Amino acid sequence: RPVVEEGRWQGVAVASAGRETIVHGDAFILATGGLYGGGLRSDDRGRVWEPIGDLLVMAESDRATWFRPDLLDPAGHPVHTFGLRVDDKLRPLAQSGQAAYPNLFTAGHQLGGISALVAGCDEGLDLASAFAAVRAALSDD
Repeated sequence: RPVVEEGRWQGVAVASAGRETIVHGDAFILATGGLYGGGLRSDDRGRVWEPIGDLLVMAESDRATWFRPDLLDPAGHPVHTFGLRVDDKLRPLAQSGQAAYPNLFTAGHQLGGISALVAGCDEGLDLASAFAAVRAALSDD
């Protein structure tokens, strides 16, 4: 879970050896995956959410539209584009539409709006977005 103080992530609390340990940092990159990786969750009513920071998720609420009739449709399935909405620095947005935290970034399959599967760039998306997130986290702005 995040340790948030004064609107910024100050650390991440993780369970270790039966107790909680806090790992502190100046910036954090959330790369926990999409729906299939567990970084996003969904329920039987079509609700999709991000379980750690209540971040804004780009997803269709009507489950009937998540998949196309043809399993191998070359256009892919809408569900593969579900993910976090981000700003131009790959900072996840809060429900308000603003960056949720100035020092939180995201990368990989958590990004919304692109189907890496259809684009044929699965690992490419992961690597390129991780590189961009690190650059943004290290920038002075």
